[in-house]
Order: sequence, then structure tokens, then C-alpha cells
Amino acid sequence: MKSMSYHHLEAEPVVEDVGRKAAEILQDALLRDREAVSSLLGFSVFCSQALAASPDLIGSFDGSGNVTLSVLGLLNSIAGTSTHRLVTVYDGQGQLTKIVYAEWPLTKEE
Repeated sequence: MKSMSYHHLEAEPVVEDVGRKAAEILQDALLRDREAVSSLLGFSVFCSQALAASPDLIGSFDGSGNVTLSVLGLLNSIAGTSTHRLVTVYDGQGQLTKIVYAEWPLTKEE
């Protein structure tokens, strides 16, 4: 059997498809149980410097300078690209209303 080479395929469109599908699934879940999805996506843990140094993970700094990894950050590490991320949208009362796969970084209009 002849082996096939896939070096000519670009990974970004495939990852973007995964990102869009993840946003669709998360949005559907949000519509079914807003409280559960809000809690899940808002959950984060403190992580070690070794984990924080991973070039493949998207972490955040908290107000005290600690590095945290959230569920949303983990999902974006898998499905995000250099130009697109899963983004959570909140209303004026701080309630999660929407999850989209959008261009990153966001502009003020978004």
C-alpha cells in the first residue's frame, strides 16, 4: 500500500471547523442549561509555572499574578487558532448569553 503524505494540507481550516462546531455545541448546551454551562466555562484552577510555560495552553493571570487555566482556555487551546477563539458574551447583568467562534483579538465593536 502506498503511503500518503498530508504535508500539503493546512491545519488552520480544520481547527477552525472544530472551533465552529465547539461553539455550536456549547451554544446549544447554554440554551438548555445556562447555569451549568456558565459554571463549567467559568471554572478555572491555579496551575504550576511548568504548565503555564506550555506553548500549547492558553492560561490567564489573576489579579494577584497567579496563572490559572480555565475550561474555556483549555477549549481554546484545542480549537482556537492565531486568528479565532471561542468567545463568551455576557449581558449587562453579567449573565452568559452567547458563545461564538470569533476573530481574535476582538475589536471594540465586537
